[in-house]
Amino acid sequence: MRLLLIATVVWTFCFSGTHAADHALNAVDAAEDVVLNDSDAPVAVAAAWQAAVPSLIGADGPLLTQVEAAQRLGLSGKDTTVCVIDTGVDISHPNFGACSEGIRGRACRVKFGFDAESDSRDPSPRRTDTAEAGHGTHVAGIAVGGFPDKLLDAAGKPLPYQRGVAYEARLGALRAVNKDGAFPGEYMNRALHKTIRENCDVNNLSLGSFNVVPNPSYRQGMEETAAADILTTAAAGNDEGAITLGPRLFGTASPASYPKVFAVAHLQNAANPGSLVEISTPISTSSGLRNMLVAIQRADTQTSLASLCSPSCDSLPLPMNIHLVRMGAQQTAPAPPSLLAAALGSVTATATVQCGLKMIFEASEYKKGQALLLHFEPECKFYHTAPELWQYLRAMSPALVLMAMPSDNDAHAGALYYKNAQIPVLWMRSDDGRALAEQLAFRDARSMPPLQLKSLPGATLVPVPDEQAGQPAATSSMGPAFDLSIKPDIAAPGSLYSSLPNSTYQTWPGTSMSSPYMAGVLALWKQHMHNLEIEQPPGGWINAAFTAFKNTAKPIKYGNSSLVWPPAKVGAGMVQAFSGIVTNVTVTPAELLMKTDGTHQQFTLSVTNAGWSDASYTLGHQPAVTLLLTKSWYNQAFDAAAPTAVATGVERVVKVPARSTKVVKVGITIPPELKALDAIVSGYITLTPVGATPPSASRQPLSTSTPITLSIPYQGTSKDYSTVGTPNSLALFVPALPDLHALAAQLISDKPPLFVCDTAQRSGCAYSPDGVTIAADSPIPGFMFASTLLRPLADVKIQLWSSDWEVHLGTSASLGPAPASSPFRRTYLFEGSWDGSYLPVNSAAEVFVPMKTGEKYRVKLELWPVLAAGDKLAGRKQGQPMIFTVNELIVMLADPSKSASTIQVASIGRDGRGGRDGREGRRDRRDRRD
Repeated sequence: MRLLLIATVVWTFCFSGTHAADHALNAVDAAEDVVLNDSDAPVAVAAAWQAAVPSLIGADGPLLTQVEAAQRLGLSGKDTTVCVIDTGVDISHPNFGACSEGIRGRACRVKFGFDAESDSRDPSPRRTDTAEAGHGTHVAGIAVGGFPDKLLDAAGKPLPYQRGVAYEARLGALRAVNKDGAFPGEYMNRALHKTIRENCDVNNLSLGSFNVVPNPSYRQGMEETAAADILTTAAAGNDEGAITLGPRLFGTASPASYPKVFAVAHLQNAANPGSLVEISTPISTSSGLRNMLVAIQRADTQTSLASLCSPSCDSLPLPMNIHLVRMGAQQTAPAPPSLLAAALGSVTATATVQCGLKMIFEASEYKKGQALLLHFEPECKFYHTAPELWQYLRAMSPALVLMAMPSDNDAHAGALYYKNAQIPVLWMRSDDGRALAEQLAFRDARSMPPLQLKSLPGATLVPVPDEQAGQPAATSSMGPAFDLSIKPDIAAPGSLYSSLPNSTYQTWPGTSMSSPYMAGVLALWKQHMHNLEIEQPPGGWINAAFTAFKNTAKPIKYGNSSLVWPPAKVGAGMVQAFSGIVTNVTVTPAELLMKTDGTHQQFTLSVTNAGWSDASYTLGHQPAVTLLLTKSWYNQAFDAAAPTAVATGVERVVKVPARSTKVVKVGITIPPELKALDAIVSGYITLTPVGATPPSASRQPLSTSTPITLSIPYQGTSKDYSTVGTPNSLALFVPALPDLHALAAQLISDKPPLFVCDTAQRSGCAYSPDGVTIAADSPIPGFMFASTLLRPLADVKIQLWSSDWEVHLGTSASLGPAPASSPFRRTYLFEGSWDGSYLPVNSAAEVFVPMKTGEKYRVKLELWPVLAAGDKLAGRKQGQPMIFTVNELIVMLADPSKSASTIQVASIGRDGRGGRDGREGRRDRRDRRD
């Protein structure tokens, strides 16, 4: 074997542990009718690549979101308007009817355009060569695209169902982004007001950023669109850090976090568009001897306008030789186990892996402009993102790179997040890539001529691996909301093929893609309601839509357990378009928000049957995996072994006569073993039609008479969310768990919670253990407080005390709500810095005074709890604040024997001014000095 190492590129990468979801992609029936079939058999991937593969847009099939079934009812979004507020839309794209400003042909489906920056009618992106500019065009295509440019298979036939969700809806295209890529509140309000004036049926907001509470800068526009009863969908957010650090709780983006907005989570779809790859000689693969291989994420249109590697892949010098390059481990050096790895008991020990490129061919054989097959060994699979790799590949100047990853999961992920568009790349199915690499190495060892890439004869649909299809994406941002209400609201596919500027198409991932999918579903629903001559459903469009689609959403199985994913990850579950549209039976309330200060709560459900036939259901309970708040900071939030809530009043049959409402009572109990934990508790109350054939046994087409299972998500906590610092309060700070004590102490000692900074320069930040003194010649300092909060706070205030702790001098103004910390990171308790001004105790006027130069001050933090939504519904009021010194916080975090219950919980008014003599807490001051 001629193994010529013509170059070695070495990088270091530390890894520990892996994660995988467990969900089987169910087989899709090939019959003409839409068939409900929840068989556990995976989609067969054999020579007939198109057999039993679901549709392109959402690639969902009847087993995931039922969009195809809804479209087979004759629904297309016709006569509805979906309005997309985004980075702009290329309205000249064939996907929307090739419109132009001022000239609207018969095929044009753009109802109006609007630019919030210039107040003009031109919604076009300002630059069409950037990913940001293409965002709105891609989003709009998912919701309403007609997809006239079809992907063709090797026989020249279009792949099935190439169209947007509401493919005949009108489009309102609104641009609300500035030159910096931000969405200012002023622009957002203008755009939202425009959607009201234009009578939009559905607004889509695939934008946003994390805020503790919904972004107030466009509150007016959001409230006015809600008052106008406009249905709104929004991206739940993309938590990129979740892949390596773990999910961030309370992380839903704004505007998705607003009430009356469908916050949409991202699910993996069941298939992605790929390319057939014809090679010169048949090779042995897992499905037989073949010369037609398959690559993931390659798409050409009939007019050859678009592909993942367009235009390079459209003008390849075919046939061309394929040369093998291996990315393999050169040496693996054991590394000392980190505190975290040791504490978590990682299955895979941390190691330092050095990977290098090995060229399996003679240097003289390679010519620029040929194809490279880059084969990754498992320990080096993460190197496909390394900038040095792509720099080296650019120097090689291949005409095409074929990526051979260890698994299909790796290949799908690599293709979706590929960002080095300078080099044309096809990501091979793992079996095909591995077989091709083995054949190339075999031929090189025997000095045989290299294999050739003959053609890319057509497109295909490549099934996503069983354990990923229909599962929530790791990057999909989590809830719950600030007040413990359920966010996100629902989940939809989010790795979707759609339009881009300049008449191109591509597959992009994210909640930005899930949101317009849901917007399209709502347009189908509203068209159906109009067909039934319903002009205004009882309670309005928003309430009716939330009830119908939350009731009919499908809880998503969690791995191999008997549990499901919690609402904090997927809301009510996977959207079921057909069921949500045709259901005659609904349940209110559509979600159950638990009180947090007890162990048992009874709920009253109203089951309304608007149909003409009686309906009978078996009440059931589907618990969700418990979220351990105290371990969420250490990436151990999901615990399938932890106890769950118990439902009472279930396992019985409820009959609901036609045209009537039945009242049902169910209870949810927190058992003692769950009450002992600090956890978010959730699940679903289910109503399964009596006598309905289990989906796995059903071979009947979905129809308006198909029995529909309903579910109602519930959510609460094992301890009191609406207080802080009491023995029954839910944990507030990251605890120093016994097995993580050393790590917690190290983190806190390295970065204590109190920083004192120069507000002008933000330099010289340092912890001040003896209090704060302002020198006469120094600028006014700013104070920034950071901590490891497990849950949000409603408000933060700072108390100033005299240097001897005898006199409480005053309290700062409200510094606003505080966010929960993301895993392994500290979070500032409030934005910006506090300038040191305070309201003196017992001040007759609301006049804040500055700190005096040369005087020493002591500081206490005043932290106010959030009132949980379920507690508010039960009539509770906000709890009292926790008040403590910074040193007490450090001791509490670093010493597991200390707990929040040792900290003072004040009985003071909401303004935080304290007792009559301004000296509350003086009796125990000796225990509280810094």
